[in-house]
Amino acid sequence: MKKKLFFVDAETDGLYGTFLSIAVIVTDYEGNELERHYWGMNLENIEVQSGWTRQNVIPIMGTYEVCQDEDELLDKFWHVWKNHQEEAYAIADVCYPVESTLFQKCVLKDKEKRAMDGPFPLLDLSSILLAKGMDPLIERMKLVEMKGKQMHNALTDVEISISIWRKIWLK
Repeated sequence: MKKKLFFVDAETDGLYGTFLSIAVIVTDYEGNELERHYWGMNLENIEVQSGWTRQNVIPIMGTYEVCQDEDELLDKFWHVWKNHQEEAYAIADVCYPVESTLFQKCVLKDKEKRAMDGPFPLLDLSSILLAKGMDPLIERMKLVEMKGKQMHNALTDVEISISIWRKIWLK
């Protein structure tokens, strides 16, 4: 059972809009980092519709590998997923609607070839918290020490998920 872990987080324009950034950190089962990726849209090419996203996501996106459009962003993510699919469990925190839609959009880009390539299972960190007797809606920053970091930066959110994984699962 000790597979690699494929931690993923994405930020979108509103909960159901265009993907703006995606971060992936692949770890061993103990949460030791093996690989990391952080991609984001060229913000000059899009107009963000959600006021909440403009206020809470865009200012803290930081430095990332720039993608010219959503297709390129999804393709880069899918390529990394395919490299780890057979040997890793995918983990996202509160994976509906954003990360579940991320995988679905990637599959639907070539449904005939990719129909069976989505994560099975897509593990939800919130469910793991509940299984450990914790409130699945607890503010994540209360669970980890990450001074100077803000949630809703995809890379930071993945780092937070890994810290929580180590803290609650590997006790």
